[in-house]
Amino acid sequence: MLDATFDEGIHMRRPVGVVLAGIVLGLIALVGLLTELLVLGSAIFMHTPGMTTGVRGIMIAGTLLQLVGFAACGWTAVGLFRLSRWARIATVVIGAVMAFFAALSGVGILLTRNSGLLPAGAGSPQVQTVLAVFAAFCFLLSLIGVWWLIYFNLG
Repeated sequence: MLDATFDEGIHMRRPVGVVLAGIVLGLIALVGLLTELLVLGSAIFMHTPGMTTGVRGIMIAGTLLQLVGFAACGWTAVGLFRLSRWARIATVVIGAVMAFFAALSGVGILLTRNSGLLPAGAGSPQVQTVLAVFAAFCFLLSLIGVWWLIYFNLG
């Protein structure tokens, strides 16, 4: 049924799952764009003794690449609302990448949290709680990616 929805395009009634996916992807894109713009501004305008020109260049290049990625996510969210076939495929790809890397990040945070490799003072209960919350957030993002993989491949 989902296939027929995307075949008909914008003139078809949008399924609730597609609308929810579009909203979530749009929010992720918006938060990502705003965050990366702040990072870019910091990389350009903040001057610290430890930041060499090479490090600054790598940081700016990586941030620009992430800005392009989040812009693509935003464009994909618009495509979902328009029921474009390419947006369905892009959402599956985004979901797969997000599921894998978010789960990997969550596991990495938990392993680091429990490894004893944190610097002195970072073993406080507050830091442990913050790391657990970050790991939980990563796992939530991973579940969203799995949801998109399942939902957009069922049709």
